[in-house]
Amino acid sequence: VFLKKLPLGETVASVAAKAASDAKGFILPSSLFEYFGLMYLGPIDGHDIAQLEKYLNFCKKSTRPILLHVLTTKGKGLEVAVRNPEKFHGATPYNVVTGESTANGDKSIPNYQDAMGKALLRYAKKDPKIVGITAAMASGTGLSFLKNELPGQFFDVGIAEEHAAVFAAGMACKGFKPVAAIYSTFMQRAYDNVIHDVAIQDLPVVMCLDRGGLVGEDGVTHHGVFDMAAFAPVPGLTIAAPMDERELRNMMYTAFRFGHPFMIRYPRGCGEGVAWRGAAFEALPVG
Repeated sequence: VFLKKLPLGETVASVAAKAASDAKGFILPSSLFEYFGLMYLGPIDGHDIAQLEKYLNFCKKSTRPILLHVLTTKGKGLEVAVRNPEKFHGATPYNVVTGESTANGDKSIPNYQDAMGKALLRYAKKDPKIVGITAAMASGTGLSFLKNELPGQFFDVGIAEEHAAVFAAGMACKGFKPVAAIYSTFMQRAYDNVIHDVAIQDLPVVMCLDRGGLVGEDGVTHHGVFDMAAFAPVPGLTIAAPMDERELRNMMYTAFRFGHPFMIRYPRGCGEGVAWRGAAFEALPVG
């Protein structure tokens, strides 16, 4: 009020008010969203059903855009799921007390991702320059073995496959030997980055594409059916597909020695049950 009584007071007051509003927007999230025309509500407890219904009904009747901020805990109500949120991202039948899978199958034969993860751990123990990179799927890609035993050689970039590819390229530029383990279907997100940041620069990045092909109960969004067609035209990129666990391990060994972009894609589920643990590494010819 005092400013408005001075010469040019209205202008000064207006500028001051806008500056205060902008400054507030950097501190309070509600103001930031409202700056862009959104009404911000929350955060609210997403497990309080009565409160959630109240807010959703309010949003339903609103005549303007609303951002409703809801906080939830993955697995809430089942303690074993709260403790292992990634494991329960997509669960097969399991014991509700222990959380262990009760699905049928020969558990003596490892999944391809576990065979890859154990082989990677063996390589990484011998060479500290070997690092593993995941996009929020450590156990799903088999990198949990590396995470647990060599955490200094493990990196989780979150749900950002594009960044995983660029991050791997950057590490390769500094002399590291990065392995980016990503589901085949999600590698589509990093297509541009694989071309521009890895292949064109001819960097020694190893890309392990888990769940190549059809994936059954993982669901239609996880089918890895486009990787071969998408990445085959990429210049300077070698693509390989193993016939069993032993060949997968040897392809990884070959990729580390090759010194150029190398992509290995393999299916979801169990391997062929061939003996591969403890066997000598074998470099395969690259055509």
